Amino acid sequence: AALMPHKRLLMYITDATHFLDANGAIGPKDGYGRKMAEFFGSVIVAATLTETGTSDHVPKCIRCGGAVSSVVGVSGAIEWKCGACATEGRLSNWRNTLWDLTPICNGSQTEH
Repeated sequence: AALMPHKRLLMYITDATHFLDANGAIGPKDGYGRKMAEFFGSVIVAATLTETGTSDHVPKCIRCGGAVSSVVGVSGAIEWKCGACATEGRLSNWRNTLWDLTPICNGSQTEH
């Protein structure tokens, strides 16, 4: 019997603050680091909008461009997964970052 080619699945375990500078702005200015920061930011935006029931924003997978679903898990981390290529991840330390829209959606404007 022929072996099926192995499809490599990826899981990103990410601390959102690693993509921010000391002032809370996006740290990487260009290249793949910037692309990753923008992708993870998009996932955080989608998850925080979904948490408040106001989202129709769907991030595009950094690997294949497919639709990514995201949710704030029981632990408080954001769990995300691409429906097309099954790349997935877990984002921590995202609260109070520039991408966290929870305070805005809940009607309380707090400083980030």
